[in-house]
Amino acid sequence: MRKERRTSKRNNTKEKIIVVCAACVAATVLLELALRLFGAGFFKKELPASLHPLLQCHTILCLGDSFTFGLGAPKELSYPRQLEKRLRTTFSRECIRVINGGVAAQNTRQLLKTLEAGIEQVEPDIIVLLTGNANEWNYWGFHDYQNKNKFFSYFYNQLYRMRVVKLAVLFTNEVKERVAQKRLRARLLSVSPADLTFSSLGAPSFLNDHKERVVKALRLVEKELKSAPAINRVADPDQLKFKDEIATLKGKIRAKPAESSFYYYMGDIYKENGDFERALLWSKAGAILNPEYSFSVGIVLEEQGKYEEALQSLKDYVLRYPANVSSYSFLARLYCRTKRYREAVDFFRGLRAHSSIAHDYYAMFSYAQSGNNTQIKEWMRYDTEEIVKVCKRQDIPIILLNYPSYNPFLGLQEGIAQRLSIPFLDSSRIFRELMKENKFAWNDLVMLDGHCTARGYGILASMVYEKIVALNLIVPYREAYFHENEFSDQLLLELSSP
Repeated sequence: MRKERRTSKRNNTKEKIIVVCAACVAATVLLELALRLFGAGFFKKELPASLHPLLQCHTILCLGDSFTFGLGAPKELSYPRQLEKRLRTTFSRECIRVINGGVAAQNTRQLLKTLEAGIEQVEPDIIVLLTGNANEWNYWGFHDYQNKNKFFSYFYNQLYRMRVVKLAVLFTNEVKERVAQKRLRARLLSVSPADLTFSSLGAPSFLNDHKERVVKALRLVEKELKSAPAINRVADPDQLKFKDEIATLKGKIRAKPAESSFYYYMGDIYKENGDFERALLWSKAGAILNPEYSFSVGIVLEEQGKYEEALQSLKDYVLRYPANVSSYSFLARLYCRTKRYREAVDFFRGLRAHSSIAHDYYAMFSYAQSGNNTQIKEWMRYDTEEIVKVCKRQDIPIILLNYPSYNPFLGLQEGIAQRLSIPFLDSSRIFRELMKENKFAWNDLVMLDGHCTARGYGILASMVYEKIVALNLIVPYREAYFHENEFSDQLLLELSSP
């Protein structure tokens, strides 16, 4: 009897375990389906069913970093926006949309991680790719690249394709980073504010009275608010649009003086125009209102050549906000610029216990201090080829560009294009030829920090436009559809308009 009871209990336990496991699997599958359906519904505009076949657009997705984002020019003059304008002029009876997928400071690994989800959301017909420069100082994901051939790393990457797994990982990482951030802040509170560069900015990091912060910030920029907008560079007429942006922002600050983001954007505009004194002033004001904007102070100090102050400011910021991914890349860029690899290794080694991101930077600077930069080149090559392969697997035409002003590994993108048989645009050569023929001066096309001016982005847009047209990548199909269904030209124009 006892044996029968024991056997019965074991069987009951097994059945319960099986039921629980089955329920978990079913719940996971249902959650996965729900997340995918939600994602599909969230990122696509709702259209009447009868209009779906008529409103199918030719979609071009431009991927990359700050060069694609359009840093250095007004938003509407980035190369994706200028490309869209030209394509819509040529294919006036077609629905054309160009999506700017550029993310400032994004490296190849970050782009690769989000690529498939982006393709699923946007469903592009063509992809234009300009990436790689940020790998010189943004080392996010390098540790992952090093372990790419290990079984567990491969298994994890495959598993990470599931939305449920992504959600769980993001939630876990967020919790870890918040805990680490609280510990670091608790430790920093025991340090005298005078020992931190951030405090020397006049930012009351331990001040609770928000009104007092607003008063301090306004006092700092009082003269600037009263003066007319000032722009250093006027060689490119398009840059004068910055004046309108400055005037608009000043009006917003007068209306809402407690909104710290306005001060940050103002500093960013002046920084892009090379007016670092004003950029520093506005950045400090923004940091007073919101210490999380204080990283911009370090960036401006770097542009001014005040490397010691910039390093200390950015190190303080990383310690205060270890969950901010971008701040690591800004600090790493400065370490590379000053060639302080040993100091970087020591700093990120100590930070590894508090932040998972620090592992990537520690690993890369360990190579960099020995003068070995082949790891960066191989990493860029591997990721870029993987990006191209993802596009090819989904039968999406891809055009690869190199950088117009600065290419750390000249010939890398061209070699990838030849090996994988995809179109390549040598913007570096085109820009050099234009300046050699005295058609443009260097500062007409390129800013002090290496990014393009609005005119430079226009040339990039023209190059991509000509390649798309030459390869016949946009095949008009809407006119025939409308003609067969006897729609009027007026309706065609209305439905094709953006």
